[in-house]
Amino acid sequence: MTEPEVCVIGGGPAGLAAAIALRLAGASVILFEASQPPVDKACGEGLMPNTGAALSELGVRIGANEGYPFRGIRFVDRGVNAAAGFRGSNGLGVRRTLLHRALADRAAAVGVELCWNAKGVEIVDAGVLFRSRLFRPVLIVGADGLHSRVRRKHEMDQEPSSLRYGFRRHFAIAPWSDYVEIYCHRQRQIYITPVSSQQIGVALLTANPHERLADVLPLFPNLSERLRLANMISSERGSPTVMRTLKRVTKPGLALVGDASGSVDAITGEGIGLAVEQAIALGHAFRVGDLEMYERAHRHILAPSRLLGRTLLALSKSDSVQTAALRVAARCPMLCDAILAAYVRRRSSINETAGMESTTVSLPNPERLNSQS
Repeated sequence: MTEPEVCVIGGGPAGLAAAIALRLAGASVILFEASQPPVDKACGEGLMPNTGAALSELGVRIGANEGYPFRGIRFVDRGVNAAAGFRGSNGLGVRRTLLHRALADRAAAVGVELCWNAKGVEIVDAGVLFRSRLFRPVLIVGADGLHSRVRRKHEMDQEPSSLRYGFRRHFAIAPWSDYVEIYCHRQRQIYITPVSSQQIGVALLTANPHERLADVLPLFPNLSERLRLANMISSERGSPTVMRTLKRVTKPGLALVGDASGSVDAITGEGIGLAVEQAIALGHAFRVGDLEMYERAHRHILAPSRLLGRTLLALSKSDSVQTAALRVAARCPMLCDAILAAYVRRRSSINETAGMESTTVSLPNPERLNSQS
């Protein structure tokens, strides 16, 4: 085990993306993850077009037979349908385990040292302690999720502004739509994501931690009938989903990425995309030795999704307001397409607006990384 310039704590998609981006920026990187790959988690599994572009920038490829393209988002509420299509590239539905494997393979290919089943990693004042060995990296990256130990250790925690719960299962049934469908009912949403030619993911978002898919499906008769004879091919996974904003995501020699660095409600469908864009921004910042560059970029990256999440959650609090909004959207499909296109375009141009231009500098400046601007 070599002495790395960067230690990444957490080996989910956020940690792997950060490790890849930092390795491409010229750093030697070791990643610690307590579990064995592939790492699964309850999520909607739909990657927006900008997420696919960001993954491609890292060199992560998902085979054509490993996912299912979708061309937009459709909201369904008591017979009202409002759809918005992407302009240009499609989104991609893909099983979380397949995405994780693709990220892990890419990380290994670029030379990241992957330390799986790494239980007992400690964050200490002097660095990272693992199996009696002390690492003193230039940069520690906290990518250890919603309940980040790294964030707590460095006293950067903030209480979430909202808390809900997500539950997901997979069904063996051919997708009936090339859209991700979102069924709405009284502050609940069910996401239908095609993930292969013969399989869909069904994810419930709810404020009630005791509700499960089986409890809620009868509220959606048409959907329930479609799924009645389909075989369930995965166990139900659950996870909290929160809106959390941190005052800062960096300290001297430390950066947070992914859910560890703040999060938006899963209603946005942007968790993976945000993490990958943050990873790319962190790679650029490391390349020039300036964590304040990442701090600025992180705020720009998170802002559109935070606004979208708050708007959708506010609409969902009133059935009548939500239904009225969807009726307007159903009557103006071109407006829906334009709004979605503007949002995707805004997401894909974040790095440029945050000053993330590429640079020829190949090595970090440790003094800049370890001094607070």
